[in-house]
Amino acid sequence: CSKYDEGSNFTLLTKKSRMVNNWHLMSANVDGFEISLSGISKHLELSKDGSSKYTETYIILGQTYEGITNGTWEFNDDKSKLVLTETGATISDEFTILKLTKDELKTEQVDPSTGSVSVNTWNTK
Repeated sequence: CSKYDEGSNFTLLTKKSRMVNNWHLMSANVDGFEISLSGISKHLELSKDGSSKYTETYIILGQTYEGITNGTWEFNDDKSKLVLTETGATISDEFTILKLTKDELKTEQVDPSTGSVSVNTWNTK
C-alpha cells in the first residue's frame, strides 16, 4: 500500500531520492478549474542538501519577467507533506503529496484564508 493516494505500490527508491529533482509545472487547477499555463513557466529545484530554488517566468505583452525564490525543503514528520521555506521567512508553505514517482510529483494545497484547493502536477521532462 502506498503512502500517497496516487502513488505506486512498490519502488526501490527512497522518498527523498524521488523528491530530489528539477521539477517543471505541467498542470495546475484551483477548485477543480484548470489554469492556463500559456506564457508561464514554473520550475522547482529540490537539492539533496535540503536547499530549494523556485523559478517563475512570465511572458506578458512580449516582455519576459522572472522571479527566483531560494529556500529550503523538507518532509513533515510522516513524509505526507512537502514543506518549503523561503530564505528569511518565518512561515512555511505545506503541500500534501498526492503522488511521488521518480518522474512525477502531484501536490495539493489549501489556502488557509480562502479555503481554495490548488492541485499541481510537476514532472522532470
